[in-house]
Amino acid sequence: MRKSRVFISCIGYDYIAAEQIKERLEKVGLEVFFIDRGENFNNRLTYAVSPDDYVILLMSDFYRIGNESNDQWIDLHRIVKEFHYRDVNLIPVYLSKMRKSSILNKFKGFNLYNDFEENLDKLVSYLENVNNLDFEEINGLEFQLLIIDLLKKLKFKIEEVKQRSKNFDIDILARSIHKNPLVGSFTTNWIIECKLHKTNRLDVSAIREFTYLISAQFPNHKGILITNGVITSSAREALEILGEKEKVSVYIVDGGQLKQLLLKYPDIINKYFSPNKED
Repeated sequence: MRKSRVFISCIGYDYIAAEQIKERLEKVGLEVFFIDRGENFNNRLTYAVSPDDYVILLMSDFYRIGNESNDQWIDLHRIVKEFHYRDVNLIPVYLSKMRKSSILNKFKGFNLYNDFEENLDKLVSYLENVNNLDFEEINGLEFQLLIIDLLKKLKFKIEEVKQRSKNFDIDILARSIHKNPLVGSFTTNWIIECKLHKTNRLDVSAIREFTYLISAQFPNHKGILITNGVITSSAREALEILGEKEKVSVYIVDGGQLKQLLLKYPDIINKYFSPNKED
């Protein structure tokens, strides 16, 4: 497989910290490159970075939002939108205490401005498993078992696995319990579909079929479609349209999001992707 690479995007005096991060990541066997966040950043991002790669976005006092006439200032929303569209794995790393933009909340981030060395250890530990996340090394059953283990880590209660519903196989029935200080505890029922793709992207037909299933047979459930692949733009648009039309809630966890979640749990990675895993 092609090894994942790590790109460190930085400006100004942040290069000092970037060099330290690069040195530490290379010690655990990762390929690390710099990508300057200045002029033509989007073009370099498009040609240099693939969905298997990770981009560390260094955030500090040198970072500014909204004035692109200055090379040290950058439009955060534009960059994150590009990352999201191309399924690039983004990791915000904060070098100074600053107001965090809500657009970065969906990404796993690290604060290095307090106890730099200790928190750098956490960043390195988080990233050192990226090259083990090779979905070509597992089959469909292993992928489903991996998702079940991940759901348990995320406090889902697994109700049933592999139920046949008319002409459709349901991978996982689960529920989650939420606590609200105003209304107490409440339960959400879920149907979770696992899609392992070796080469293809998740297309509109898979989303349409899953949405119709929930609408027709499980109107009191919400749906999560989890895939290792990339979601096409047409599939994302179809999800919004079908959700409104069928009055159901369906969410997609794509390959980039899945990797972010799995990197938090090295024991799952070792179980399913380690060269010494049990057959």
